[in-house]
Amino acid sequence: MDTPHSNVTTLNAPTAAEVAIPRMTTIRETAKTTGISEYAVRKLIKKNEVVYVKAGAKYLVNLDRFVDFLNGQN
Repeated sequence: MDTPHSNVTTLNAPTAAEVAIPRMTTIRETAKTTGISEYAVRKLIKKNEVVYVKAGAKYLVNLDRFVDFLNGQN
């Protein structure tokens, strides 16, 4: 006898090793790590040229994507 959900497939969430978690850094941390000015980072954010999220009043930049951008790898 079939149960009501006998044909449902169980899905498992990916583990941390399977998901690349982006390194999100503040404007100040991004500038310090890359050696460019905070002003330049803000300007790139304002022009939507880099990947970022706004968390409250702070802008968090995806550091790996930012470095790729600086290296010309869009």
